[in-house]
Amino acid sequence: MFPIYPCYLLLEFENSEYCIADLSSEQSLTGELFEPLKQWDSFRQVTVDADHITIQWPNGLDFDLDVLYADSTPFVIQKIMS
Repeated sequence: MFPIYPCYLLLEFENSEYCIADLSSEQSLTGELFEPLKQWDSFRQVTVDADHITIQWPNGLDFDLDVLYADSTPFVIQKIMS
């Protein structure tokens, strides 16, 4: 998982697929829980919670990976052979 400015995440799933998750619509949500999505310094503090199989921010905000997968855009990473 890799945050991309201003509101995207590059995610690698267990099936070895990569996807880009666009969290711009979630940035408009109100409430203290969603504040990390609005400031880049907080947004990039996202981590993988392997115990709960999700991503989360230090304040406890998390997203269901099945929903992220379904709503994200596939991203192909090609290997460059030398």
